[in-house]
Amino acid sequence: MKRVFVLVAAVGLASSVIAQQGGDWYPFTPTSDPAAGEIGLQDWIEKPAGKHGWISRQGENLIYNQKPIKLWGLNLCYSNCAPNKTLADKRAAFYPKYGINTVRLHKFADGTGWAGIQSADSSVEYDAAGLDRMDYQIARFKEAGIYVLLSAHFGTVKLGPADRKYVPYLDEFGAFDGSKRNRIAAPHSAIYYSPELQQAQIAQIVN
Repeated sequence: MKRVFVLVAAVGLASSVIAQQGGDWYPFTPTSDPAAGEIGLQDWIEKPAGKHGWISRQGENLIYNQKPIKLWGLNLCYSNCAPNKTLADKRAAFYPKYGINTVRLHKFADGTGWAGIQSADSSVEYDAAGLDRMDYQIARFKEAGIYVLLSAHFGTVKLGPADRKYVPYLDEFGAFDGSKRNRIAAPHSAIYYSPELQQAQIAQIVN
């Protein structure tokens, strides 16, 4: 009960302080203007990303060009990993302004449509147009000094009808009934004891 009282008192005090300082506060409504202005950090970011090779880890530190490097990043998921090229250009200009120098592209291989850039029938093959858009965004990020981490999915390959050639027993995981974007997901642990799923995941990454 004492902890709850202290928490409530702290919140009340903070609210009181904010109310008293109300005249000093103002809405922060950033625009997509890429111009440096007074706060632009574009010049702090070395371009292009990877100019001196890979980022590596040494103990608790990330090392680049034999020196520690700090990364300030964000996450893009699903089809956002492959936007239209106009939006990719805007992101590559906007992110560095606020010091963002790394982006994780996550779950781009989680399905089709909004869920990623897989082809209609296979988790191992990619939609050509979607892959082109994703490649374009990565190239623009590199030019802007933004490092990219590829994170294909959330731990399990979501198989399509054409993936029976990789995983002959995929029907044991479920049925293609038109739901879930015509995909069947294996249990997350299955990748550790199924050579077929392992090969499908390897093929997905190297394609």
